[in-house]
Amino acid sequence: MKPWLGILGLVCAAHAWGQAHDEGVAAGRAANPTLRAFINAPSAQSVVPGYNSAPPETGYYGLPNLAAPSAALLAQCRAAGPADVRCQAITTAHDSAANPRPAIASTDPAVVAATAIANDPTAILGAITGTYAACGTQQRLVSAATFDQQSCYDYYRRAQDQGCRKTLTVRVDWSCPTGQTGPNATFNPVTGDDDLTCTETTTRIDPTCPAGFDLFVAATGDRLCREQANPTNTIPATPVTVTLTRELPAIATETDLWDNACSPLEARVPPGLLPPDGAALAPGAQALGPGVLDKCQRTTSTCSDALPATRRINSKDVTRACWQWTNSFDCVDLDPTSDCRQPRFGQCAGLGPPRCIDQDAFFAPPVCTAWRTDFRCQTRAAIYDTVADCGTQQFCADGTCWDTGHPPDADFARTVTLLEAQREAGKYLDVNALRVFKGYDNRCDKKLFGLVNCCNRGGSNASGLFSNLSLILAAGGQAGRAAFSSYTYDALFTSDAPGLVVSGFEALFGTGLDSGLAGILAGDLAVADFVLSLAPGPWTLAMLAIQYSGLLSCPQPQQVTAMKRDANLCQDLGEYCSRRLPIIRTCMEQTHTFCCFNSRLARLINAQGRAQLGRGWGTAEQPDCSGFSVAELQALDFARMDLSEFYAEIAPTLPNTQDAVNGIANKLPQCYFGQGQC
Repeated sequence: MKPWLGILGLVCAAHAWGQAHDEGVAAGRAANPTLRAFINAPSAQSVVPGYNSAPPETGYYGLPNLAAPSAALLAQCRAAGPADVRCQAITTAHDSAANPRPAIASTDPAVVAATAIANDPTAILGAITGTYAACGTQQRLVSAATFDQQSCYDYYRRAQDQGCRKTLTVRVDWSCPTGQTGPNATFNPVTGDDDLTCTETTTRIDPTCPAGFDLFVAATGDRLCREQANPTNTIPATPVTVTLTRELPAIATETDLWDNACSPLEARVPPGLLPPDGAALAPGAQALGPGVLDKCQRTTSTCSDALPATRRINSKDVTRACWQWTNSFDCVDLDPTSDCRQPRFGQCAGLGPPRCIDQDAFFAPPVCTAWRTDFRCQTRAAIYDTVADCGTQQFCADGTCWDTGHPPDADFARTVTLLEAQREAGKYLDVNALRVFKGYDNRCDKKLFGLVNCCNRGGSNASGLFSNLSLILAAGGQAGRAAFSSYTYDALFTSDAPGLVVSGFEALFGTGLDSGLAGILAGDLAVADFVLSLAPGPWTLAMLAIQYSGLLSCPQPQQVTAMKRDANLCQDLGEYCSRRLPIIRTCMEQTHTFCCFNSRLARLINAQGRAQLGRGWGTAEQPDCSGFSVAELQALDFARMDLSEFYAEIAPTLPNTQDAVNGIANKLPQCYFGQGQC
C-alpha cells in the first residue's frame, strides 16, 4: 500500500498553492511552540470541577420519555440553591422559557421595513453600484488556445507495386539445308502430327561392264572389264552417271518472342541493377554507375505460367521453365507533386522554409527528392469565462470602509484538476511495474509521401464521443451505478490495454464483465464492435467523419489513432522513414509516432513532469511512453506545472453565478422572519 499512500500524499500536498487557508495553517503552526507553554495541566479531569467520565445522565439514553427525570433534576436544583453552577444554568433556562414573548404583528415597523427592502432593495438601500462603484465584468482566460505541428510534402511521385507481365510465345520454323528441297510434311499416325523432312538429291559416276564381263580394278588403278569366258580379254569400263535421293529430318528453329509489358519499367532500372527474371535482388548490390532521377527497382518476379513445361508447337515439342513472368516495380517518377495545397494549411502559420527529408544518393552531390513544410495549426480556440470583478473596490458603511480588492477566484479549476490527477493516478496504476500516467505507442503511416496518408486527423470530435461520460449517457442512463470521470477516454484504448478498459468500465458500470469486454480480452471483438454495442449513435458519426477524412483505407488501429489525436490525447514524437527501396534507397513510406494517453491531463503531466526530471520521450523509432515510477511522481512539483489546457474541460461545468443570484433573489421575500422556506 505504500505506493498508494505516496500518490495520495503527493497530490494532497500539491493543493498548497498560497491560499488563505494554507497561510492560516502555517501561522498556527508557527505559534504552536508558544501556546504549548500555557498548556500544562495533565488532564481535563484535574482542572474541570465535577468532571466525571461516566456521568449519571448517561442512563437517560434510549428512554422513551424524559419528563420524569427532567422534573426530578429541576426539583433537585431548586433545593441545591445558587451555589451549584450547573443548577444555575438549568433553572435560568427553565425560567426564561416560561416568560411570555410579545407577539410581532405584520404592522411592526421592523417587519414593514424588511418587507419594503425585499420588494424593492434598490429603492430603499440605493443602487449597489453606489457602494461598489468599481464592480464590473471581466473576461478571464481559462485555457489558452492549443496548437500542434502538422506537415505537408513536396516530392517526386512514388509509385509502389506497379505490376506487369512478360508472356512468352515460341515460334518454331522448319527449314532445309542448302541443296535440299522441302521441308516435306508427312502425316505420322503414331504421333498424330506431321513429320517434316528434307529431300537430298546427289549424283555419282559408276563404271559399268557389258553383259558377260566383270568389273575389276587393274594394278594401275584403272577400272576394267574382264570377259568371263576369256579372262585374258579386258576392255575399259564404261562410266555411267547415277542420280540418288534421300529423306532427311528438317531443321527446327525456335524463336522466343516476349510480349513484354514490363519493358518501360525495366528501361528505368539503373544499369547493372536488373537481375534476370525470377532472381532475387543480390544482398548489398550497388549501382554500377550514375543513375537517373526517374528510376525504378524491380521488387518481385514470379513465374505465373510454368505448366506444362513442354508444349507442342508446329509439330515440335518445346520446353521452357516459365512461359510467363509477373513482376512488380517501385518507382520514383520525374513528376513533382504536393499535398501542401490542402485548405486546412491556409489557417496555419508556417514554421520556416521547406526542409529536405530524402535524397537521391546516385548523384554527387545528392539530389533532394522530397521536401517537408511544417505548420503550427490551432486545434482549439482559447477558452474564456465572464466573471464579476470588484478588484479595486472598497465597501463603505457609516463612514467605515473595508478593502474588498480580491480578483475573481481561480482555484476551483485548479482544485478539480489535482483531484482528477489523484483519481487517475490511483485508478490506472500499473500494479506490476508500479508506474502511473502510462502512455501507449501509437503510429500511423504516410505511404508514398501523402498519396495514402493515414496520419490525417479523423475529424471525429472524439472529445465528445469517446469519453467515459458520453458512453454512459449513450448506454442507457446508467450514470448512477458508479462514480465516473468525464475526462478519460478508455474506449479508444482497447487494443493498447484491454485491462485499462476493463478497469475504466467497471468503475462506470460496476464489476462483472459483459460479453463485449469478454470478447475484447479474448481477441474476438474489435474496438468498433465494442463501442457500437455501447453507443451506436456516436460511433456511426465517428465512422462518417473518418470516411470523409480518407482514413477508411487505413488499418483500424491507425483510424483509432486519428481519433485519439482529435481528442488531443497524444504527444507528437516525429517521423522516420519506415520503408526504403533496398538498392536505390528511395524512401517509400514515412511512419509518424505518438505517445497517446487515456486523458489529456495524463498527457500534460507527462509533458511537464518529464521536463522537470530531465527525461525525454525517446525517438520516433523507439519511443518512451512509460509514464512515471512512484518515486518519480513523488519528486514532481505540481505547483510549477501549467495545467490550464485541462481547465477547458472543467470550465463548462462551473456554476452559473447569475442564475444563482436570481434564484436567491426570488426566494428573499419568503425568507424574512420565518415566512415560508428559503
